[in-house]
Amino acid sequence: MLETSTDPNFRELKFVPICEGILFAVVRIDSYSWPYVSFPAGDGYLLINYCQDGRCEVELDDSTEICLSSGDLCLSSSKKVASPFSLPTGHYTGLELSLRLEDFRNGSVSVLGSPLDIVAEIPGRFGLDRQSYVSHVSSELRSLFADIYSSALCDNVLFLKSGILKLLLTLSARDIKSKSLLRTSYPKSHGKIAREIANMISDDPSIHYPLAELSDRYGISEGSIKNIFRSVFGVTYSEYVRNIRMRVSMDELSETDNSIADIAAHVGYENQSKFAAAFRRSNGISPLEYRHLHRRGF
Repeated sequence: MLETSTDPNFRELKFVPICEGILFAVVRIDSYSWPYVSFPAGDGYLLINYCQDGRCEVELDDSTEICLSSGDLCLSSSKKVASPFSLPTGHYTGLELSLRLEDFRNGSVSVLGSPLDIVAEIPGRFGLDRQSYVSHVSSELRSLFADIYSSALCDNVLFLKSGILKLLLTLSARDIKSKSLLRTSYPKSHGKIAREIANMISDDPSIHYPLAELSDRYGISEGSIKNIFRSVFGVTYSEYVRNIRMRVSMDELSETDNSIADIAAHVGYENQSKFAAAFRRSNGISPLEYRHLHRRGF
């Protein structure tokens, strides 16, 4: 029988017994913080976190941070959480596994009859002695995590164990050298810079902030700014700017009677034509078509 632990603030951990050496839980939080470390972590453990939905920011004990958004996987083995988890969207759903590596090394762990001693090689394969590993997963892995999540929620322990077995075998065999979406932990100070820049963009999307200008202002390279945005927000700097501009323009198209030319100027486009082309690339329809479909009260 599955065990469920909840508190009055809509925070839930659903623990599922798998086997000796493997702890597993579904995490569901509707709050802006999570003050507890669910499982043992640090030296001697491999911690696997997958974000199903929402967003989570974690500060580690070496003054670095990690951010997870929907579809992100994090592997770590030597760092511990230094402060409560921050949940900027007020919502997080994910999966968490804690693996006691010594049990895998001595061959005492098996799932559905399959020995899993090769799991002890995962920290070395992913370079976890140097830093945590964070990446947006492939569609194949995302589907596997979705199966694990649904099996846990519907108490289908056999299917759940099968999914976890497949996951661990996949991670044990994976070659990450060519992984283009690899992200890493980043200094806490760099996370602060990224969020400050993001707030500037949101406050006035009509202003263009060239990377060279931001580099001079904050004393870090343009490449570092690009890497920080990928690590903190899961997208490039230019993608982040475009996403903010599209979000603001969609709100204005549906909630105001501002002209499309005025909206284009407000979100930083030189003219209505360039705005319309960018809007169609992002949304598949023109601004005018979007307004007709989503107009509210005008």
